[in-house]
Amino acid sequence: MNASLELFFTLLFYFVIYAHIGWIMEVCYAYKNQRKFVNRGFLYGPYCSMYGFAAIVLIYSLKPFQHNIIILYIASFFITSIVEYITGALLEKMFHTTWWDYSEDKFNIKGRICLGFSLLWGAVAVLLIKFVNPLISRLLKYVLTTPGIIILLIILILIIIDTICTLISVSNFNKSMDKIKENFIQLKQKLKLPNVKFPNMKLSHKNKIEQEMLEEFTKNSNKTFEALQKNYDRFIKVFPDLTVHKFKSFVNKLKDMFK
Repeated sequence: MNASLELFFTLLFYFVIYAHIGWIMEVCYAYKNQRKFVNRGFLYGPYCSMYGFAAIVLIYSLKPFQHNIIILYIASFFITSIVEYITGALLEKMFHTTWWDYSEDKFNIKGRICLGFSLLWGAVAVLLIKFVNPLISRLLKYVLTTPGIIILLIILILIIIDTICTLISVSNFNKSMDKIKENFIQLKQKLKLPNVKFPNMKLSHKNKIEQEMLEEFTKNSNKTFEALQKNYDRFIKVFPDLTVHKFKSFVNKLKDMFK
């Protein structure tokens, strides 16, 4: 095997292993908070791709600092923060939604990173470089064989298929969300409401036409909510900031305006 192929399969091995480890960490964290199993992965399978990519970045970028634990921790703190911030920004740009939010935590930057978790991820990165990865690397001699490479390629194909299916689901999910937004905006325009924030806004008159508009919007929205909950239950449980929670409030706020 030439050097390029060996590097490719080494990176693929690290990606697969740490994507699975990351998924286990996320599931354990969710269980601690919710006391039930939640598939915390973005994809359907038992892996978190972000952890796989992040681990590769850390393994190779932190190698020059691995012999000085203080410098290693400082470098880990900054690199993990940068990786998490960039990942959050890219996901927001691609999917027009927030996948995690540290806005309520102290010393956060745009809700994408915060000091507390950055300190924690820095410590995790030190453990990765000093203890975990040296053990994982010992398995490479068994993986870089014909059977091992075949297994890695099969896993890669499954992850690619999983990614495609997930992206299609997310796209359809966002289209449904956009439909609710569009209906809400149209209703505001029909009622000629001022463009101000809820929930303190009150309508000064209640007429039959407005009530019919509200009832129609509520009926259509409820149908959309039910369809979203039925077809995208996993997204709703895993990423509440991505889901219908904020859109459900539209109906309640509209009802308040007619009281």
